[in-house]
Amino acid sequence: MAAVDTNILVRLLVVDDRAQFEAAQAAISFGPVWIAKTVLLETA
Repeated sequence: MAAVDTNILVRLLVVDDRAQFEAAQAAISFGPVWIAKTVLLETA
């Protein structure tokens, strides 16, 4: 299981840069991911 950091989560939510969004999407497309509570708090 891969862990997602704040940068990846924000890129997925904001889609401000298409290339970085696609890279983030590819990073999580391999299977289940783990998002820490601290990442959710930083994103908020």
